[in-house]
Amino acid sequence: MYRLLSSCVLIISFLSFPATAQHYQHTSLWLRLNANVDLSRRWLLTGDLLYRRQNDFHESQLNFLSRPYLNPSGRVGLTYRTPHWAITAFPFVWFNSFPALGKASDFERPAVQELRPSLYAEWSQNLSKSLSVRLRGGYEYRYFQNDPTTGRVRFRAMLRCVFSPRLYGYVWQEIITAAPPNRDLNPQPIDINRVNLMLGRQFSKHYALEAGYQFTHRQRRTLTEFDEEHALTITGILRF
Repeated sequence: MYRLLSSCVLIISFLSFPATAQHYQHTSLWLRLNANVDLSRRWLLTGDLLYRRQNDFHESQLNFLSRPYLNPSGRVGLTYRTPHWAITAFPFVWFNSFPALGKASDFERPAVQELRPSLYAEWSQNLSKSLSVRLRGGYEYRYFQNDPTTGRVRFRAMLRCVFSPRLYGYVWQEIITAAPPNRDLNPQPIDINRVNLMLGRQFSKHYALEAGYQFTHRQRRTLTEFDEEHALTITGILRF
């Protein structure tokens, strides 16, 4: 399944982007702390703290701790759950991010402050006792301090497998594309392709830890420059 999804990313990238494009390679570290509070059987209060680092190509591509990529950022939301559906609204989302450092001029670009209220819908279905599928779609309204407001649509397909009562894993592919307002800032149908392979460990009913590998193919506004990022992702999950 992972090879199939990776192949899809490469095929879509090959068909969508010009052969004369410039590709920049990156390594990064993505840290996330997710906290959930059950308000009732149907309602869940959820929040994330996020922090990311990236390499500096002047030094070593393998040193993913060299430069800030995302200053401490976060979001708070509310989820409504049914046996197969979860609807999540994040009215408050704050990001303070730096550009991906692919060329010398990227060092001159300042950090970008962004408000990103979002709405997601996820459908899940068990395929067997240990295997399930999850499909998620959502819209993000991106308000920048010094740039035009834009929109973005995400779609993610996930396959999740439970190996034991405490060990699980999943693989997903996510496609992200520009949406109104200011859709014309990026006329290409696909802005970001992302594949993630993750392994999780449930230490107790209140705490879990996940670690994995993520590959991202991202298009720049020039339409001929692309960032290819290899990331180590670590997520801590708290449940109350």
